[in-house]
Amino acid sequence: MSLSGLGTDTKMTVTHSELEPGSDMDKGVRDGWPAVLSNLKSMVETGKTMSEEDWK
Repeated sequence: MSLSGLGTDTKMTVTHSELEPGSDMDKGVRDGWPAVLSNLKSMVETGKTMSEEDWK
């Protein structure tokens, strides 16, 4: 993961390497990270996390 400043904004890049396509880890990464990062964005922007219903 890397963070870089863009004036008042911050860009975060998450990179996974050496994942076997279709593996359980690959599926977990593809299903898990979007929700985690979306929740982090909500918390940073609003101070509140997403509800459990939004995670589904």
